[in-house]
Amino acid sequence: MDIKKFTAADIPACAAGLAEAFNAPPWSENWRYERALEYVTDFFHHPKFFGFILSDGESDAAYALCYERYWYCADDRYEIYLDTFFVRPEFQSKGYGRELMKFLENYSTEHNLRNIMLLTKRDMDCYHFYHGVGFSDVENLVILSKEVN
Repeated sequence: MDIKKFTAADIPACAAGLAEAFNAPPWSENWRYERALEYVTDFFHHPKFFGFILSDGESDAAYALCYERYWYCADDRYEIYLDTFFVRPEFQSKGYGRELMKFLENYSTEHNLRNIMLLTKRDMDCYHFYHGVGFSDVENLVILSKEVN
């Protein structure tokens, strides 16, 4: 397995992988490539963006799209906000996600980042994946949403 830093040249392949991953079960969403391309491109232009791609030597298998952010802490350290993390369907359940997550933890330690924060749905398999790699629920935080259309 090889992990490389995400660059602008990786945007089209990432968009295709994102659509492939999130159109497959368990999400079964309806991502069009053009919409995924717009999503990844916009995220890439975040001022504190960074990302990584794990490959098996021949194909890109997993992606982590992140940015650094300051959270309410007294020690002035930043954290990683892991916005988008996915493993392409044919590579799932083979340890690629765990390996990329382990890489992110090491990256966080090496760059003196406080923690890794992410959002996910409680009723999805990925919720259990994140618990399995050491994440825990933050009991005093609640995510609120309001549909307006």
